[in-house]
Amino acid sequence: MTLNVASEAWQTEQRVLAEQVDCWFRNATKRFDPPSHHGCELISFYLMLFQFCIDPADNDKQADSRRKAFNYGNRFLDHIEPKRRELEAQLCLAARGTPARPWLEEWKDLAFRIDEIRRHMKVLLPALSPKRDVREDPVRKFATLAQEAWAETNGGRAPRSKNADDPLVKFLVPALTAIGHGRTPAAISDILRDRRRRRGRFRD
Repeated sequence: MTLNVASEAWQTEQRVLAEQVDCWFRNATKRFDPPSHHGCELISFYLMLFQFCIDPADNDKQADSRRKAFNYGNRFLDHIEPKRRELEAQLCLAARGTPARPWLEEWKDLAFRIDEIRRHMKVLLPALSPKRDVREDPVRKFATLAQEAWAETNGGRAPRSKNADDPLVKFLVPALTAIGHGRTPAAISDILRDRRRRRGRFRD
């Protein structure tokens, strides 16, 4: 199967998943506003990427898919960098003159989206590295992404508690289940608190 995020099938599935992501956030807590539509779309994209790249049923394919996604992700960042520099130059020139406002707003929006993608990819790519253990990484990475998405619409505030019955874990339960990494709330809480890692130090 080829990874094609521009395909109609991928985009259709992502739209459906983004709606589910919004529901998971809303069901997790009423004390925080759910993320924006764009925030939910970003998380749905990362969920689908993990689902594509990590197939628990086939370790060899799993490692190969992760390696490809890691390499392609880094190439994407390399290729998009010149465009970001071009936009920066255009915005600097615009600041000295009076360009047509529609163009200026378009440049600003594109620069913002590139910066946002780069920021999130820097969180995601380390988890896809072939050198990392993926069994626990999705839990920590999606916890970070969820908190950032919450913070976007809540003045920088986001659920911090890692208890099994609190909002962060309540969101992660259905999110991880959707990509085939379903865990109990207690197991997710243990991973977020590093309890499993500490226990592992004393095992043979």
